[in-house]
Amino acid sequence: MAAVYISVGRYNLAKPLLRKALLIEESLASEPGCIAKLQNLMGSVYAHKREYQKAEEWLRIAVKNFSKDEYPDVANFVACLTNFAGLTALYRKDYRKAALLYQKAYSLLKKIPPEKRAFQEIRLLSEQSSFYLKWQKYSKAKMLISQAKNIAERYNLLDNPWVYIIYEDFGDYFKLTKKYKKSLQYYQKALAIMPSSWENYSLSRAEIYDGIAGSYSRQKEYAEAIKNEIRAIEITVRFYGRNNEKNVGKMTYLAYLYFMNDDYSNALKTSDDVFHLCERLGWKQSYEFYLVLTTRAEIFRRLGREKDAAAVEAILHNKYNWK
Repeated sequence: MAAVYISVGRYNLAKPLLRKALLIEESLASEPGCIAKLQNLMGSVYAHKREYQKAEEWLRIAVKNFSKDEYPDVANFVACLTNFAGLTALYRKDYRKAALLYQKAYSLLKKIPPEKRAFQEIRLLSEQSSFYLKWQKYSKAKMLISQAKNIAERYNLLDNPWVYIIYEDFGDYFKLTKKYKKSLQYYQKALAIMPSSWENYSLSRAEIYDGIAGSYSRQKEYAEAIKNEIRAIEITVRFYGRNNEKNVGKMTYLAYLYFMNDDYSNALKTSDDVFHLCERLGWKQSYEFYLVLTTRAEIFRRLGREKDAAAVEAILHNKYNWK
């Protein structure tokens, strides 16, 4: 049940269930690997809630427990190492350590026969490629995406809906290397191989629409970017609810797109929604909150509302030492 709550973003409901399960497993003196699975889930919960220090503590303990197990569950151990690698890059900005953790996960995955690990191998390569794209190691990222594609070809999986991530990753790669038309082609291919029902039940389409919006935005086609970002937000809201943290980044980006499209009314309304959502979530120190404040200040300035602009800039100065 905890895993179900995590999958739909109900992290506060997942936490007490995981704590109870951990107490039961520990009282039964279960194998370290059984406890590690729950600790990995707990780390994921804290990571999603941006409580990164606690997430790191749980994931570190999970890795140790998986390592203690004489016959560890390889698939879950790989998932834990992947989570830990992603957090290490995001929270500690220690990209070299993150790369080593990904390598360890990949070495461990090779203990599973090739034909049985194809999907997990593709997913792990996708995680790694995303990491290298963020690190701006584009050649390495492209090599990993191509490796994933080769695996899919070997096992006749290229038209399988679950390998949409290969096309999405190519879309991300071409977007970041400024080949926007090619990027859009790959994003559309990713959408094309998904069953239409996934739009109602999965965030996958939302992330792809977000990528499409980014490609249009970089070409200054803001109307198209706005249309696709709205689609992404609609799916996220349907999946997680309106007041979930998953909406913050996309809504912040939508406010920026409205602003760039000279639609100051919608830009102000959307930034206002983000402002209040960040307040409810306790995210007043978040990067998104900073972005939405800077956008609001500029909107007020464009509208000739100097007092309002000055008030927002005062908040920026006090909170972020903004000049």
